[in-house]
Amino acid sequence: MPWAPHEAGVGRKKDRKVDRILGLCEDTSFESSDCDSISSRNALLLGASSDNDDDGSPSPSNSQSKVLLTLTGKRPSFRTTASGSYTTNSARTSISSTYFGGAHSVIVPLVYSFGRNIAGGLGHGHTKSCLLPTPVQALRNCLVATLTAGGSASLVVTVDTLELRLFALCMTKKRRYTEPALLLQIASYMSVRNLLSFGYGEYGQLGHGDVQTHTLPKSVSSLHRTCITKVSTSGEHTAVVVNGWVYTFGLGEDGQLGHGNLASRTEPTLVTTFETMHNVTHVAAAGKHTLFVAGSQLYACGMSQSGTNGPLGLPEPDFTYTSPTHVPLFESNTVTDLASSLDVSAVLADDELCIFGSFPYNGTTTEPGFEKWGKDSFDGSRIQSFGLGDAHIVVLTEHKNVYTFGRNHHGQLGIQPTAQDGTAAATRCTPIKITLPNAICKQISAGLYHTALSSGDSLHTFGGGGFGQLGHGSQADNFTSSEVTSLSGHHIIEVVCGGNNTFVLATVPDDPMAA
Repeated sequence: MPWAPHEAGVGRKKDRKVDRILGLCEDTSFESSDCDSISSRNALLLGASSDNDDDGSPSPSNSQSKVLLTLTGKRPSFRTTASGSYTTNSARTSISSTYFGGAHSVIVPLVYSFGRNIAGGLGHGHTKSCLLPTPVQALRNCLVATLTAGGSASLVVTVDTLELRLFALCMTKKRRYTEPALLLQIASYMSVRNLLSFGYGEYGQLGHGDVQTHTLPKSVSSLHRTCITKVSTSGEHTAVVVNGWVYTFGLGEDGQLGHGNLASRTEPTLVTTFETMHNVTHVAAAGKHTLFVAGSQLYACGMSQSGTNGPLGLPEPDFTYTSPTHVPLFESNTVTDLASSLDVSAVLADDELCIFGSFPYNGTTTEPGFEKWGKDSFDGSRIQSFGLGDAHIVVLTEHKNVYTFGRNHHGQLGIQPTAQDGTAAATRCTPIKITLPNAICKQISAGLYHTALSSGDSLHTFGGGGFGQLGHGSQADNFTSSEVTSLSGHHIIEVVCGGNNTFVLATVPDDPMAA
Protein backbone atom coordinates (compact mmCIF):
# COMPACT_ATOMS: atom_id res chain seq x y z
CA MET A 1 0.00 0.00 0.00
CA PRO A 2 1.22 3.54 -0.66
CA TRP A 3 2.19 5.72 2.25
CA ALA A 4 -0.77 7.57 3.78
CA PRO A 5 0.32 11.11 4.71
CA HIS A 6 -1.97 11.46 7.72
CA GLU A 7 -1.03 8.09 9.18
CA ALA A 8 2.75 8.15 9.00
CA GLY A 9 3.28 10.09 12.21
CA VAL A 10 0.78 8.24 14.38
CA GLY A 11 2.38 6.95 17.57
CA ARG A 12 5.98 7.19 16.36
CA LYS A 13 8.14 10.08 17.44
CA LYS A 14 10.60 9.97 14.56
CA ASP A 15 7.81 9.77 12.00
CA ARG A 16 6.20 12.89 13.47
CA LYS A 17 9.56 14.59 13.02
CA VAL A 18 9.63 13.53 9.39
CA ASP A 19 6.12 14.94 9.03
CA ARG A 20 7.40 18.28 10.24
CA ILE A 21 10.28 18.16 7.79
CA LEU A 22 7.90 17.62 4.93
CA GLY A 23 5.61 20.32 6.30
CA LEU A 24 2.55 18.13 6.45
CA CYS A 25 -0.63 19.75 7.73
CA GLU A 26 -4.20 18.71 8.38
CA ASP A 27 -5.81 21.14 5.92
CA THR A 28 -7.09 18.79 3.20
CA SER A 29 -9.61 19.82 0.58
CA PHE A 30 -11.27 18.02 -2.28
CA GLU A 31 -11.61 19.80 -5.58
CA SER A 32 -11.78 18.84 -9.25
CA SER A 33 -9.35 20.07 -11.85
CA ASP A 34 -7.02 18.94 -14.55
CA CYS A 35 -3.87 17.29 -13.17
CA ASP A 36 -1.82 18.71 -16.03
CA SER A 37 -2.50 22.26 -14.82
CA ILE A 38 -0.29 21.73 -11.79
CA SER A 39 3.25 22.92 -12.28
CA SER A 40 6.17 20.85 -11.09
CA ARG A 41 7.40 24.04 -9.41
CA ASN A 42 4.66 24.00 -6.80
CA ALA A 43 3.40 20.44 -6.51
CA LEU A 44 4.73 17.09 -5.39
CA LEU A 45 3.30 13.63 -5.95
CA LEU A 46 3.84 11.91 -2.62
CA GLY A 47 2.07 8.56 -2.98
CA ALA A 48 0.48 6.34 -5.59
CA SER A 49 -1.03 2.90 -5.82
CA SER A 50 -0.87 0.87 -9.00
CA ASP A 51 -3.89 0.97 -11.26
CA ASN A 52 -5.19 -1.76 -13.55
CA ASP A 53 -5.29 -1.76 -17.32
CA ASP A 54 -8.51 -2.43 -19.18
CA ASP A 55 -7.81 -6.15 -19.13
CA GLY A 56 -7.48 -6.14 -15.36
CA SER A 57 -3.72 -6.63 -15.26
CA PRO A 58 -1.71 -4.28 -13.06
CA SER A 59 0.26 -1.56 -14.80
CA PRO A 60 3.22 -0.12 -12.89
CA SER A 61 3.11 3.17 -14.79
CA ASN A 62 -0.46 4.17 -13.94
CA SER A 63 -1.88 5.37 -10.63
CA GLN A 64 -5.29 5.45 -9.04
CA SER A 65 -4.99 7.10 -5.64
CA LYS A 66 -2.68 10.11 -5.56
CA VAL A 67 -1.77 12.85 -3.13
CA LEU A 68 -0.19 16.18 -3.95
CA LEU A 69 1.86 18.30 -1.58
CA THR A 70 1.63 21.95 -2.59
CA LEU A 71 3.41 25.02 -1.34
CA THR A 72 0.89 27.60 -0.20
CA GLY A 73 2.33 30.39 1.90
CA LYS A 74 4.78 29.30 4.57
CA ARG A 75 3.54 25.70 4.90
CA PRO A 76 2.78 23.08 2.26
CA SER A 77 -0.72 21.64 2.21
CA PHE A 78 -2.42 18.61 0.71
CA ARG A 79 -5.09 18.89 -1.94
CA THR A 80 -6.60 15.95 -3.78
CA THR A 81 -9.82 14.71 -5.34
CA ALA A 82 -11.67 11.46 -5.03
CA SER A 83 -11.59 11.10 -8.80
CA GLY A 84 -7.81 11.34 -8.94
CA SER A 85 -7.47 14.89 -10.31
CA TYR A 86 -6.02 17.82 -8.42
CA THR A 87 -5.85 21.56 -8.01
CA THR A 88 -3.72 23.98 -6.07
CA ASN A 89 -3.23 27.65 -5.43
CA SER A 90 -0.16 29.28 -6.89
CA ALA A 91 2.75 28.78 -4.51
CA ARG A 92 3.89 31.97 -2.89
CA THR A 93 7.22 30.31 -2.11
CA SER A 94 9.18 29.55 -5.26
CA ILE A 95 11.32 26.50 -5.79
CA SER A 96 14.69 26.92 -7.41
CA SER A 97 14.85 25.62 -10.96
CA THR A 98 17.60 23.31 -9.83
CA TYR A 99 17.62 21.54 -6.50
CA PHE A 100 21.39 21.59 -6.35
CA GLY A 101 21.98 25.30 -6.78
CA GLY A 102 20.51 28.70 -6.07
CA ALA A 103 18.87 29.94 -2.90
CA HIS A 104 17.04 26.72 -2.08
CA SER A 105 19.59 23.96 -2.69
CA VAL A 106 20.63 20.90 -0.75
CA ILE A 107 23.41 18.35 -1.11
CA VAL A 108 22.12 14.78 -1.20
CA PRO A 109 24.25 11.75 -0.24
CA LEU A 110 26.67 10.36 -2.79
CA VAL A 111 26.95 6.77 -4.01
CA TYR A 112 30.48 5.35 -3.81
CA SER A 113 31.49 2.08 -5.46
CA PHE A 114 34.68 0.04 -5.48
CA GLY A 115 35.96 -3.44 -6.27
CA ARG A 116 35.54 -5.58 -9.36
CA ASN A 117 34.09 -3.70 -12.33
CA ILE A 118 32.81 -6.35 -14.72
CA ALA A 119 31.23 -4.68 -17.77
CA GLY A 120 30.97 -1.35 -15.93
CA GLY A 121 28.98 -2.66 -12.98
CA LEU A 122 30.42 0.08 -10.75
CA GLY A 123 28.76 2.80 -12.84
CA HIS A 124 31.85 4.91 -13.55
CA GLY A 125 31.71 4.76 -17.34
CA HIS A 126 34.66 2.34 -17.64
CA THR A 127 35.52 -1.27 -16.77
CA LYS A 128 38.59 -0.77 -14.59
CA SER A 129 38.41 -2.05 -11.01
CA CYS A 130 38.56 0.55 -8.22
CA LEU A 131 40.63 -0.11 -5.09
CA LEU A 132 39.21 2.87 -3.19
CA PRO A 133 35.66 4.23 -2.78
CA THR A 134 34.93 6.34 -5.85
CA PRO A 135 31.86 8.59 -6.26
CA VAL A 136 29.46 7.53 -9.01
CA GLN A 137 29.30 10.90 -10.75
CA ALA A 138 26.28 9.96 -12.84
CA LEU A 139 24.25 9.61 -9.62
CA ARG A 140 25.43 12.84 -8.02
CA ASN A 141 22.10 14.58 -8.61
CA CYS A 142 19.94 11.68 -7.46
CA LEU A 143 18.37 10.98 -4.08
CA VAL A 144 18.92 7.23 -3.80
CA ALA A 145 16.29 5.26 -1.88
CA THR A 146 18.01 1.88 -2.13
CA LEU A 147 20.40 -0.08 -4.34
CA THR A 148 21.54 -3.60 -5.07
CA ALA A 149 24.52 -5.23 -6.74
CA GLY A 150 24.90 -8.63 -8.32
CA GLY A 151 28.55 -8.61 -9.28
CA SER A 152 28.23 -7.90 -13.00
CA ALA A 153 25.03 -5.84 -12.88
CA SER A 154 23.83 -3.17 -10.47
CA LEU A 155 20.54 -1.36 -9.90
CA VAL A 156 19.69 1.87 -8.11
CA VAL A 157 16.25 3.05 -7.02
CA THR A 158 15.96 6.83 -6.86
CA VAL A 159 13.27 9.18 -5.60
CA ASP A 160 11.56 10.89 -8.51
CA THR A 161 13.05 14.29 -9.46
CA LEU A 162 9.80 16.12 -8.82
CA GLU A 163 9.69 14.89 -5.24
CA LEU A 164 13.36 15.64 -4.72
CA ARG A 165 12.90 19.30 -5.63
CA LEU A 166 10.38 19.89 -2.88
CA PHE A 167 12.42 17.74 -0.49
CA ALA A 168 15.38 20.04 -1.11
CA LEU A 169 13.30 23.10 -0.36
CA CYS A 170 11.86 21.64 2.83
CA MET A 171 15.28 20.63 4.11
CA THR A 172 16.85 24.03 3.48
CA LYS A 173 13.89 25.91 4.93
CA LYS A 174 13.95 23.70 8.03
CA ARG A 175 17.67 23.67 8.79
CA ARG A 176 17.10 22.36 12.30
CA TYR A 177 15.81 19.09 10.82
CA THR A 178 18.81 18.19 8.69
CA GLU A 179 20.04 15.00 10.37
CA PRO A 180 21.36 12.71 7.61
CA ALA A 181 20.04 9.71 9.53
CA LEU A 182 16.53 10.75 8.44
CA LEU A 183 17.33 10.90 4.74
CA LEU A 184 16.68 7.26 3.99
CA GLN A 185 13.50 7.31 6.07
CA ILE A 186 12.18 10.34 4.22
CA ALA A 187 13.10 8.73 0.91
CA SER A 188 11.12 5.64 1.91
CA TYR A 189 8.01 7.81 2.30
CA MET A 190 8.41 9.21 -1.18
CA SER A 191 6.84 6.30 -3.02
CA VAL A 192 7.18 7.53 -6.61
CA ARG A 193 10.53 6.21 -7.77
CA ASN A 194 12.69 5.45 -10.76
CA LEU A 195 14.93 2.48 -11.46
CA LEU A 196 18.39 2.81 -13.02
CA SER A 197 20.60 -0.10 -14.05
CA PHE A 198 24.12 -0.55 -15.38
CA GLY A 199 26.70 -3.25 -16.05
CA TYR A 200 26.47 -6.51 -17.97
CA GLY A 201 23.34 -6.72 -20.10
CA GLU A 202 23.78 -9.73 -22.41
CA TYR A 203 20.70 -11.51 -21.04
CA GLY A 204 18.46 -8.46 -20.72
CA GLN A 205 18.99 -8.26 -16.95
CA LEU A 206 19.22 -4.45 -17.11
CA GLY A 207 15.63 -4.19 -18.33
CA HIS A 208 16.18 -1.79 -21.24
CA GLY A 209 14.58 -3.97 -23.90
CA ASP A 210 17.93 -4.95 -25.38
CA VAL A 211 21.04 -6.96 -24.55
CA GLN A 212 23.44 -4.04 -24.41
CA THR A 213 26.00 -3.46 -21.68
CA HIS A 214 26.00 -0.04 -20.01
CA THR A 215 28.87 1.39 -18.01
CA LEU A 216 26.78 4.32 -16.79
CA PRO A 217 23.40 4.25 -15.01
CA LYS A 218 20.44 4.25 -17.40
CA SER A 219 16.78 4.59 -16.50
CA VAL A 220 14.52 1.56 -16.93
CA SER A 221 11.76 3.36 -18.81
CA SER A 222 8.99 0.81 -18.27
CA LEU A 223 9.30 1.25 -14.48
CA HIS A 224 9.56 5.04 -14.57
CA ARG A 225 7.64 6.78 -11.74
CA THR A 226 6.40 3.62 -10.03
CA CYS A 227 6.13 2.49 -6.42
CA ILE A 228 9.27 0.31 -6.28
CA THR A 229 9.83 -1.24 -2.86
CA LYS A 230 12.37 -4.04 -3.39
CA VAL A 231 14.93 -4.95 -6.04
CA SER A 232 17.36 -7.86 -6.36
CA THR A 233 19.70 -9.15 -9.05
CA SER A 234 21.89 -12.18 -9.49
CA GLY A 235 23.91 -10.39 -12.14
CA GLU A 236 22.14 -12.46 -14.80
CA HIS A 237 18.48 -11.95 -13.88
CA THR A 238 16.60 -9.30 -11.91
CA ALA A 239 13.43 -9.11 -9.82
CA VAL A 240 11.64 -5.89 -8.82
CA VAL A 241 8.72 -5.54 -6.40
CA VAL A 242 6.30 -2.79 -7.45
CA ASN A 243 3.48 -2.06 -5.02
CA GLY A 244 3.02 -5.73 -4.09
CA TRP A 245 3.49 -7.16 -7.59
CA VAL A 246 6.78 -8.52 -8.89
CA TYR A 247 8.42 -8.07 -12.29
CA THR A 248 11.37 -10.15 -13.51
CA PHE A 249 13.70 -9.94 -16.50
CA GLY A 250 17.00 -11.32 -17.74
CA LEU A 251 18.18 -14.91 -18.16
CA GLY A 252 15.34 -17.43 -17.89
CA GLU A 253 16.77 -20.71 -19.15
CA ASP A 254 16.33 -22.40 -15.76
CA GLY A 255 12.86 -21.03 -15.02
CA GLN A 256 14.23 -18.43 -12.61
CA LEU A 257 11.99 -15.66 -14.00
CA GLY A 258 8.84 -17.46 -12.92
CA HIS A 259 6.84 -16.95 -16.12
CA GLY A 260 5.97 -20.62 -16.66
CA ASN A 261 8.60 -21.16 -19.35
CA LEU A 262 12.36 -21.02 -19.98
CA ALA A 263 12.35 -17.83 -22.04
CA SER A 264 14.57 -14.88 -21.21
CA ARG A 265 13.10 -11.37 -21.03
CA THR A 266 14.75 -8.05 -21.83
CA GLU A 267 12.03 -5.90 -20.23
CA PRO A 268 10.30 -6.09 -16.82
CA THR A 269 7.50 -8.65 -17.10
CA LEU A 270 4.78 -9.27 -14.53
CA VAL A 271 4.93 -12.61 -12.69
CA THR A 272 1.28 -13.57 -12.98
CA THR A 273 1.37 -16.00 -10.04
CA PHE A 274 1.14 -13.02 -7.69
CA GLU A 275 -1.20 -10.92 -9.87
CA THR A 276 -4.27 -11.51 -7.70
CA MET A 277 -2.36 -11.92 -4.44
CA HIS A 278 -0.74 -8.50 -4.75
CA ASN A 279 1.24 -9.06 -1.55
CA VAL A 280 4.89 -9.68 -2.41
CA THR A 281 7.12 -8.03 0.21
CA HIS A 282 10.59 -9.52 -0.38
CA VAL A 283 12.49 -11.01 -3.28
CA ALA A 284 15.93 -12.54 -3.81
CA ALA A 285 17.39 -13.29 -7.25
CA ALA A 286 20.49 -15.49 -7.14
CA GLY A 287 22.20 -18.17 -9.20
CA LYS A 288 19.62 -20.14 -11.16
CA HIS A 289 16.66 -19.34 -8.94
CA THR A 290 14.48 -16.66 -7.36
CA LEU A 291 12.82 -16.61 -3.95
CA PHE A 292 9.74 -14.57 -3.00
CA VAL A 293 7.93 -13.74 0.23
CA ALA A 294 4.21 -13.20 -0.32
CA GLY A 295 1.71 -13.13 2.52
CA SER A 296 4.52 -14.12 4.91
CA GLN A 297 4.97 -17.37 2.98
CA LEU A 298 7.98 -18.48 0.93
CA TYR A 299 7.79 -19.20 -2.81
CA ALA A 300 10.56 -20.26 -5.17
CA CYS A 301 11.21 -20.92 -8.85
CA GLY A 302 14.19 -22.04 -10.91
CA MET A 303 16.49 -25.03 -10.86
CA SER A 304 16.04 -27.20 -7.76
CA GLN A 305 19.11 -28.99 -6.44
CA SER A 306 19.18 -31.60 -3.66
CA GLY A 307 15.46 -31.30 -2.93
CA THR A 308 14.52 -29.70 0.40
CA ASN A 309 18.23 -29.45 1.20
CA GLY A 310 18.79 -27.30 -1.89
CA PRO A 311 18.61 -23.50 -2.24
CA LEU A 312 14.91 -23.58 -3.25
CA GLY A 313 13.79 -25.72 -0.34
CA LEU A 314 11.38 -27.55 -2.68
CA PRO A 315 11.05 -31.36 -2.53
CA GLU A 316 11.85 -32.41 -6.12
CA PRO A 317 15.64 -32.67 -6.73
CA ASP A 318 17.10 -31.75 -10.12
CA PHE A 319 13.76 -30.31 -11.22
CA THR A 320 12.99 -27.02 -12.96
CA TYR A 321 10.18 -25.00 -11.39
CA THR A 322 9.16 -22.46 -14.03
CA SER A 323 6.52 -20.74 -11.87
CA PRO A 324 6.73 -19.58 -8.24
CA THR A 325 5.89 -22.58 -6.08
CA HIS A 326 4.96 -22.52 -2.42
CA VAL A 327 7.70 -23.93 -0.18
CA PRO A 328 5.89 -26.22 2.31
CA LEU A 329 8.98 -26.34 4.52
CA PHE A 330 7.85 -23.02 6.07
CA GLU A 331 4.08 -23.44 5.76
CA SER A 332 3.53 -23.06 9.50
CA ASN A 333 5.97 -20.15 9.83
CA THR A 334 5.84 -16.42 9.24
CA VAL A 335 8.72 -15.49 6.93
CA THR A 336 9.90 -11.90 7.41
CA ASP A 337 13.19 -11.73 5.49
CA LEU A 338 15.28 -13.73 3.06
CA ALA A 339 18.58 -13.85 1.20
CA SER A 340 20.05 -16.18 -1.37
CA SER A 341 23.39 -16.90 -3.00
CA LEU A 342 24.58 -19.29 -5.70
CA ASP A 343 23.85 -22.57 -3.90
CA VAL A 344 22.43 -21.59 -0.52
CA SER A 345 19.47 -19.62 0.80
CA ALA A 346 18.44 -18.27 4.20
CA VAL A 347 15.18 -16.97 5.63
CA LEU A 348 14.12 -15.42 8.91
CA ALA A 349 11.07 -17.34 10.05
CA ASP A 350 9.49 -16.84 13.48
CA ASP A 351 12.71 -15.28 14.79
CA GLU A 352 14.76 -18.28 13.66
CA LEU A 353 17.48 -18.09 11.01
CA CYS A 354 16.94 -21.04 8.65
CA ILE A 355 19.67 -21.97 6.17
CA PHE A 356 19.17 -24.50 3.38
CA GLY A 357 21.42 -25.47 0.47
CA SER A 358 25.16 -26.04 0.24
CA PHE A 359 26.77 -24.68 3.41
CA PRO A 360 29.55 -25.85 5.79
CA TYR A 361 27.15 -26.96 8.53
CA ASN A 362 29.51 -29.34 10.31
CA GLY A 363 32.91 -29.15 8.64
CA THR A 364 35.19 -27.47 6.14
CA THR A 365 33.37 -28.76 3.06
CA THR A 366 30.05 -27.40 1.87
CA GLU A 367 27.25 -29.94 1.61
CA PRO A 368 23.49 -29.74 1.01
CA GLY A 369 21.53 -29.51 4.22
CA PHE A 370 19.08 -27.62 6.43
CA GLU A 371 19.65 -26.08 9.84
CA LYS A 372 18.09 -23.51 12.18
CA TRP A 373 19.61 -21.00 14.58
CA GLY A 374 17.43 -19.37 17.23
CA LYS A 375 17.96 -16.62 19.81
CA ASP A 376 20.03 -18.93 22.01
CA SER A 377 22.75 -18.89 19.36
CA PHE A 378 23.00 -15.11 19.63
CA ASP A 379 23.07 -14.53 23.39
CA GLY A 380 19.30 -14.52 23.60
CA SER A 381 18.91 -11.55 21.25
CA ARG A 382 16.51 -11.43 18.32
CA ILE A 383 17.89 -11.10 14.81
CA GLN A 384 17.48 -7.64 13.29
CA SER A 385 19.07 -8.40 9.90
CA PHE A 386 21.45 -10.82 8.22
CA GLY A 387 23.64 -11.08 5.14
CA LEU A 388 24.51 -14.18 3.11
CA GLY A 389 27.69 -14.75 1.13
CA ASP A 390 28.83 -17.70 -0.92
CA ALA A 391 29.23 -19.83 2.21
CA HIS A 392 29.19 -17.47 5.18
CA ILE A 393 26.58 -15.64 7.23
CA VAL A 394 26.73 -12.33 9.08
CA VAL A 395 24.01 -11.52 11.62
CA LEU A 396 23.09 -8.26 13.37
CA THR A 397 20.95 -8.63 16.49
CA GLU A 398 18.53 -6.13 18.01
CA HIS A 399 21.17 -5.45 20.69
CA LYS A 400 23.56 -4.39 17.90
CA ASN A 401 25.83 -7.40 18.30
CA VAL A 402 27.41 -8.93 15.18
CA TYR A 403 27.94 -12.65 14.64
CA THR A 404 29.53 -14.53 11.75
CA PHE A 405 29.89 -18.20 10.87
CA GLY A 406 30.64 -20.40 7.86
CA ARG A 407 33.75 -20.50 5.70
CA ASN A 408 36.67 -18.20 6.49
CA HIS A 409 39.12 -18.97 3.69
CA HIS A 410 39.39 -15.27 2.74
CA GLY A 411 38.80 -13.84 6.22
CA GLN A 412 35.12 -13.10 5.57
CA LEU A 413 34.23 -14.03 9.17
CA GLY A 414 36.49 -11.30 10.54
CA ILE A 415 38.51 -13.64 12.76
CA GLN A 416 42.23 -14.35 12.59
CA PRO A 417 42.93 -18.11 12.40
CA THR A 418 44.91 -19.53 15.30
CA ALA A 419 47.71 -22.07 15.21
CA GLN A 420 45.21 -24.72 16.26
CA ASP A 421 43.18 -24.10 13.15
CA GLY A 422 46.07 -25.32 11.05
CA THR A 423 44.88 -23.46 7.98
CA ALA A 424 43.62 -20.02 7.02
CA ALA A 425 40.54 -21.71 5.57
CA ALA A 426 39.21 -22.61 9.02
CA THR A 427 35.44 -22.95 9.15
CA ARG A 428 33.28 -21.89 12.09
CA CYS A 429 30.16 -24.01 12.44
CA THR A 430 28.69 -21.89 15.24
CA PRO A 431 28.20 -18.09 15.43
CA ILE A 432 31.24 -16.08 16.58
CA LYS A 433 30.78 -12.59 18.00
CA ILE A 434 32.56 -9.76 16.15
CA THR A 435 33.12 -6.29 17.59
CA LEU A 436 33.87 -2.94 16.05
CA PRO A 437 36.58 -0.90 17.80
CA ASN A 438 34.97 2.02 19.67
CA ALA A 439 31.77 1.78 17.65
CA ILE A 440 28.31 0.18 17.62
CA CYS A 441 27.33 -1.63 14.45
CA LYS A 442 24.10 -0.45 12.83
CA GLN A 443 24.20 -2.14 9.44
CA ILE A 444 25.75 -5.23 7.85
CA SER A 445 26.19 -6.65 4.36
CA ALA A 446 27.85 -9.72 2.86
CA GLY A 447 29.38 -10.27 -0.58
CA LEU A 448 30.56 -13.58 -1.96
CA TYR A 449 33.76 -13.58 0.10
CA HIS A 450 33.76 -10.28 1.99
CA THR A 451 31.78 -8.52 4.72
CA ALA A 452 31.03 -4.89 5.56
CA LEU A 453 29.91 -3.39 8.88
CA SER A 454 28.73 0.20 9.35
CA SER A 455 28.38 2.16 12.57
CA GLY A 456 26.91 5.11 10.71
CA ASP A 457 30.04 7.17 11.35
CA SER A 458 32.53 4.64 9.97
CA LEU A 459 32.73 1.67 7.59
CA HIS A 460 34.71 -1.49 8.36
CA THR A 461 35.38 -4.32 5.89
CA PHE A 462 37.12 -7.69 5.94
CA GLY A 463 37.47 -10.82 3.83
CA GLY A 464 38.48 -11.27 0.21
CA GLY A 465 40.08 -8.18 -1.30
CA GLY A 466 41.44 -9.49 -4.58
CA PHE A 467 39.54 -6.88 -6.61
CA GLY A 468 39.72 -3.98 -4.17
CA GLN A 469 36.23 -4.66 -2.79
CA LEU A 470 37.39 -3.88 0.77
CA GLY A 471 38.18 -0.27 -0.16
CA HIS A 472 41.59 -0.23 1.52
CA GLY A 473 43.55 0.65 -1.60
CA SER A 474 45.03 -2.83 -2.02
CA GLN A 475 44.06 -6.26 -3.32
CA ALA A 476 44.98 -8.14 -0.16
CA ASP A 477 42.64 -10.28 1.93
CA ASN A 478 41.95 -9.04 5.43
CA PHE A 479 41.12 -11.43 8.29
CA THR A 480 40.27 -8.72 10.81
CA SER A 481 37.93 -5.76 10.66
CA SER A 482 39.60 -2.61 9.31
CA GLU A 483 38.15 0.84 8.76
CA VAL A 484 37.82 2.22 5.24
CA THR A 485 39.80 5.35 6.03
CA SER A 486 38.96 7.18 2.81
CA LEU A 487 35.38 7.42 4.07
CA SER A 488 36.34 8.77 7.49
CA GLY A 489 34.15 11.72 8.40
CA HIS A 490 31.35 10.56 6.11
CA HIS A 491 27.97 9.60 7.45
CA ILE A 492 27.23 6.10 6.16
CA ILE A 493 23.56 5.70 5.27
CA GLU A 494 23.66 2.36 3.49
CA VAL A 495 26.25 -0.24 2.49
CA VAL A 496 25.64 -3.04 -0.03
CA CYS A 497 28.12 -5.77 -0.93
CA GLY A 498 27.87 -7.25 -4.41
CA GLY A 499 29.68 -10.36 -5.57
CA ASN A 500 33.16 -8.85 -5.51
CA ASN A 501 32.32 -5.17 -5.20
CA THR A 502 30.84 -2.77 -2.67
CA PHE A 503 28.47 0.21 -2.82
CA VAL A 504 28.14 2.86 -0.12
CA LEU A 505 25.57 5.64 0.20
CA ALA A 506 27.08 8.41 2.33
CA THR A 507 27.13 12.16 2.92
CA VAL A 508 30.40 13.96 2.26
CA PRO A 509 32.33 15.58 5.17
CA ASP A 510 31.64 19.16 4.07
CA ASP A 511 27.94 18.45 3.51
CA PRO A 512 25.92 20.86 5.69
CA MET A 513 23.45 18.03 6.25
CA ALA A 514 26.15 16.01 7.98
CA ALA A 515 26.71 18.69 10.58
